[in-house]
Amino acid sequence: MTRPLSGMYAALMTGLADDGSFSPERQRTLDEYVQKQGLAGLYVGGSSGESGLLDVEELLAQQAVVAADAGATGMTLIAHVGAPSLRDSIRLARNAAGLGYHALSALPPHSYPFSDAEILSYYRELQAATELPLIVYEVPIRTGRPIGLDTLVAIMELPNVAGLKFTST
Repeated sequence: MTRPLSGMYAALMTGLADDGSFSPERQRTLDEYVQKQGLAGLYVGGSSGESGLLDVEELLAQQAVVAADAGATGMTLIAHVGAPSLRDSIRLARNAAGLGYHALSALPPHSYPFSDAEILSYYRELQAATELPLIVYEVPIRTGRPIGLDTLVAIMELPNVAGLKFTST
C-alpha cells in the first residue's frame, strides 16, 4: 500500500444523464462539490453511486473522470470493482490501478449462489490482479448470504487484502 487509508471518505454519487446513462459533465459537477468538503478521499463506483445500474464501460469512464478531477487534490481514491463476473472485476481493477487509484474494494460475486470456496477463489484472483490493496466489502443483504467466517478469515489473510467494509443493512 502506498498510502494509509484513514480519514473520512465520501461514497461518491454517480452523475447520470436524464436517460440513466453515465454523464461525464454531471459527474464533474458532483466531483467539484465533493472535493470542497474537506474529505480524505472518495469511494467510487459503489452502491451509493448506483453502480449496479451502469455497464462496465460506464464504470470505466466514471473511474477516469473522477481520477482526472481529483488528481491535483491529493484525495485518496478507492475504486469499487465488484461485478457479477471476475473478468469484469479484474478489468475494472486494472483500469483503476492504471488511473492512479490508491485502493480497491469489491463485493463478492452475487448473481448466483456461489459457494464459500468460489468466493475465496474470486478474492484470491482479484487481489492478485494488481498491486493495490483490496478492501473486501461484505454486505449480506445485497449478496443474499454472508460469507462464512472461516472463509472470511482466509480471505483476510490474502497478501493484498487490506481490510473489510461491512454493511448489515
